[in-house]
Formats: sequence, structure tokens, C-alpha cells
Amino acid sequence: MSEDAEAVTTMTARLGRWSLARQVLVLQILVVGITVAGATLLGFLRTRELLGDEAARTTRAVAISVADAPTVLDALDDPDPSAVLQPYAERVRAEAGLDFITIMSRDGRRYTHPNPRQIGGRFLGTTAPALAGHTFTETYTGTLGPSVRAVTPVRDATGRVRALVSAGITVAKISAEVREQIGAALLTGLLGLAAGIAGAYLVGAACAARRTGWARRS
Repeated sequence: MSEDAEAVTTMTARLGRWSLARQVLVLQILVVGITVAGATLLGFLRTRELLGDEAARTTRAVAISVADAPTVLDALDDPDPSAVLQPYAERVRAEAGLDFITIMSRDGRRYTHPNPRQIGGRFLGTTAPALAGHTFTETYTGTLGPSVRAVTPVRDATGRVRALVSAGITVAKISAEVREQIGAALLTGLLGLAAGIAGAYLVGAACAARRTGWARRS
């Protein structure tokens, strides 16, 4: 007899010595445990996908809104655009719950950044599609780490691209939200598992008490 067959035989013999209530309890624990684990994994993957899509939609909407604001276009003609654009971008960023809004020149020189020391530096990310007049989203590693960001052009009255706007949410922030939501789902699953175990135990205890009563009457 092979080792695997012997192991199965040994396990079967042990299960045969268990009471029906204990077998039901173990089976219920396994079923609920597998269900909780599977649901948690699927929930994690689905939640991460949904939050990533939501981040892309949000950053795209905010970037376009900022690019269309008259304040931005007017400030581009000032000797120091950052004097107007930095407080404006930070106010919008805080209200929208984003991690950064970077307004930059056509060549990528930053006029705004959550860290003022980064103003004047070069934007880290793709800009070619926006320079060609298109709004797009991407995941890229910048000064704040990997982020989901949108980049869009700022156009003047003639349609010429005068500057670019990028709005983004860090992957770390998205991951933290995923963990928070999955943690709540896992807690619910564990409560369900505990309720299942308690229910199986009570059923087993009731069956045992009934068998004892029958034995005494007989």
C-alpha cells in the first residue's frame, strides 16, 4: 500500500471513530472556511480593480476641470505662474481628496506640486499624448511613488496647447483603501464562521442529549 493510500485509510479510520456531530462540525468549518477564503480573495481582486477604475475616472475628471479653469490660463501669462497656481491647485487637491495636482509648462516644468520644493523641476511621467491634445490616464512612478494619474492639455481660445495638468492618486492610498474594505469583509466572514461553528456545536449537543434520553428510556 502506498503512503498516500495509507494516509487516506488512517484518516478514514479516525473519521469513523468520530461522532456524527463532530464530523458535521468539522465539515461545516471546512466549508465555511473555504468559502470565506475564496470570497475574501475574489473580493480583494474585485475591489482593487474597482478602486483603480474609480481613481482613473476621478483623476481624469479633476484634471480636465482644472485645465478648463480660467484661473489657470490667465496665470500662464504672469511672470510667476506658481504664485497663483500653487494655492489654487492645492485647494482643489484637498477638496477632491487627491494626492497631487501638477500644472506644468509644455516642456514639463512644474508650476505646482504638493511639495513646494519640487516646483520648477521636471514632471515625471508621459506627456506626449497630452501635448498632442489628448487626455489619458496611466500608472507611473513619480516623486510620490507609483500613482494612477491623468494628464490633460490646457488650451487657449485658439485651441493651442499652452500647458498641461496632471492629477493623481498614489497606489499606496488605493491599496490602503482596499485593505480597509477587505478587512471589513473578512471580519464579517469570520463572524459567519464563528456562528457556523456555534450552530454545529449546539446541534451536536442537542443530538447527543436526545440519544442519551433515548438510551435511558430504553
